[in-house]
Amino acid sequence: MTRAILAIDVGETRTMACAFSATDEVLFQKLVASDLTSRANAFRVMTDLIDEAQQVKELDITAIAVDAVGQVDPASGTWFGMSSLIKDNIPLAAMLQERYQLPCFALNKVYAAAFAELTHGIGQDSPNFVYLDVATHIAGRVVNHGRIINGTHQYAGEFGHTVVDFNSPIQCTCGRYGCVETFASATGMSNVAKRLIDQGERTVLQVDDTGCVTMKQIMSALSDGDAVAEMVVEQASRGIATLIANLIRAINPAAVVVGGYVVENSTFALRVTDHLDPEAMRLVDDGVTRTKLDWRLMAALGAMTYAQQQLKK
Repeated sequence: MTRAILAIDVGETRTMACAFSATDEVLFQKLVASDLTSRANAFRVMTDLIDEAQQVKELDITAIAVDAVGQVDPASGTWFGMSSLIKDNIPLAAMLQERYQLPCFALNKVYAAAFAELTHGIGQDSPNFVYLDVATHIAGRVVNHGRIINGTHQYAGEFGHTVVDFNSPIQCTCGRYGCVETFASATGMSNVAKRLIDQGERTVLQVDDTGCVTMKQIMSALSDGDAVAEMVVEQASRGIATLIANLIRAINPAAVVVGGYVVENSTFALRVTDHLDPEAMRLVDDGVTRTKLDWRLMAALGAMTYAQQQLKK
């Protein structure tokens, strides 16, 4: 049997179990649909995956690390609210530890991704950087002298709620108008595309069965010269570039590392690069780069490494 740490990566739509060896080799991996409709359902999805991983004869699971969307206190392992409708605090690490009698840890999903970048990515060369995650939503973390800034309420790094358009009529979930997330995240781009479709703009874009216009569909239409896709991508890429310039001016990092499936698309990433402010860029010693880590495994890798380090302490 091979000793392993099991990471459970809880996203808004998918939850993944990933068992890592001491040398970061993936020994087991399974992806299922998330269910954040209730505390019991979210916990059941996690425990089903853990139970299945424990049945793998070749694995000796020695610890469990969960990274999850929402506010999470890594020190106590408390998960503060799974969605905008469910705000009860969940002692997640303690619940798992009681059930499995193993060391258990819990941390925020983007915190975990930033931790992976710190331990396996650019953090090996620079202890001062900003990690920006552009996916379903937009968030990130500031890493200062090798330490991730988490904030008083474990909510530092909600960069998607940076206002970049004071004339926007679109209200963000945070209550304000003009937040970059409302048009530059995958959800935001989908919503912009749907509004343009509703306004009668000519486009090949269509709303799918889930009520979304996907990133894949938008980028495909862009390559075919679709005018609506062009408007969506141009606005989004300018928004991300403006956000990066704001972060550079406010934080003065040595580097900005961007991850998430939106910027994984090289065409979109190039658009962002084209819009970066040269005056702001001169202040970033190591520039703005895409992460070299696998965005699909990044948070799980960070959660596992966090657990690994805590166990050594």
